[in-house]
This record gives sequence, structure tokens and C-alpha cells, in this order.
Amino acid sequence: MRFSVPQFIERESKIVGPLSLRQFAYIAVAAVLCFIVYFTAPVYYFILSIIVFGGISVALAFVKVNGRNLPVIIMNALKFSLGPKEYLWEKKKYSVPVVGQKVELKKEEKKEEKYKLKRGSSLEDLKSKADIK
Repeated sequence: MRFSVPQFIERESKIVGPLSLRQFAYIAVAAVLCFIVYFTAPVYYFILSIIVFGGISVALAFVKVNGRNLPVIIMNALKFSLGPKEYLWEKKKYSVPVVGQKVELKKEEKKEEKYKLKRGSSLEDLKSKADIK
């Protein structure tokens, strides 16, 4: 007996006409806010609120960047900005001095000398090219 495998399972179901529930909620919240501004503020504030709230709600409901919804991108940006960060660096190799001993640190090679290509196998050439930062 064969079973049909559902396709497009990542797509949201359309609940309110051509809109998903999430899209409808964004539009409805903006409409309610504009309705409140209509009865509490002058006409030019109402028109400004239609432009601002309408633009934001349409962007949140319909804009996709690289296949991801705008609210997901905004949440990821906030998590990245406010979350802890891990900083990495290259550890320099210095010897640990013994008490009472003079320590002389070796100067690093000049960049021109460090990154000169050596004549030899192509593997050494690739290695030296990959070390350049």
C-alpha cells in the first residue's frame, strides 16, 4: 500500500483568505493602532500613523530576505547584538622567563620576508599563500 508524502511542509497554512495567521496578526495590529489614532489625534497624525504602522506591518508580514521572514532576521540580529560573544586571537609564542634571568624577545620577521614565496614544491607555495592574512 502506497502512502502520499506531504510536500511543502514548511509553508504556513492560509487561514484568513490569502494570509496566514501570522501575516493577518501583523496587519490587524497595525489597523487597530491606526483606528485608535483616528479617534484620539488630529488628521495629520492619523495619516502619518497609517504610513508608519502600515509600512512596518506590511514589511513584517511579507518581506523575505534570503528566504527568511523579516521578524526572524530581526530576532537573530537582536540575539547576536545582545548575546555573549566569544573573541578569538592568535596566541604568540614566548618563552616563560626564569626568575633572575634576562629575557630577550625575538622580533617577528618582517612581513616582506615572511610572505616571500619559496622556490620548491607547489604545496609550499600554497601553504605560504594561505598564511597571508
